[in-house]
Amino acid sequence: MLYGIDPSISSLKKVKGFESSYFSSETGFQYLKIKYQDTSTERPKLGFLKFGLAFLEVKDLSVVLDLRHANAKILFNKWDELAENKAIKYATMEPITISLVQQSGDVLSLKGSKGKFSSSGQLKLWGEVVCITNGLEERFNQVVISFNNVSNELEIIKGTVNAHKIRFSFKESETNKNLQNN
Repeated sequence: MLYGIDPSISSLKKVKGFESSYFSSETGFQYLKIKYQDTSTERPKLGFLKFGLAFLEVKDLSVVLDLRHANAKILFNKWDELAENKAIKYATMEPITISLVQQSGDVLSLKGSKGKFSSSGQLKLWGEVVCITNGLEERFNQVVISFNNVSNELEIIKGTVNAHKIRFSFKESETNKNLQNN
């Protein structure tokens, strides 16, 4: 992942303007693009006491996920690894933008003023979250994104009161199709 980056940079925290893309080994198309402007760490103070734990802040995080080319199993594994990382539980993203390209080619865009991974492995966006689908804009105080690895779906819950759950399916990989047909 750090290929091409100056070898004197020992941490992604030292990288400004980071951008990375991932491509499907089956189709060759890009399925994931992640970029951010900058990161910083803070050791907050409570009165004269300073917390021993540093909090990571990622500025202007943008994620584009194309579900037409993404392999659910690989993404679930990466999501779980990230969610289990203790440091990520103390990280915030301000602001955060997530764009999901659905199987139909339609794009769902979510932009929250803040984002954070929860201890249960969900990605929560809060503050004012703007959701744009087919040109229609909705606003929520919170949106929660999680993976359901049983049904191979990405689940999004918009709002907290009378929350509506939306499910997005991943394409079925050719490898999985061949295994099922044999």
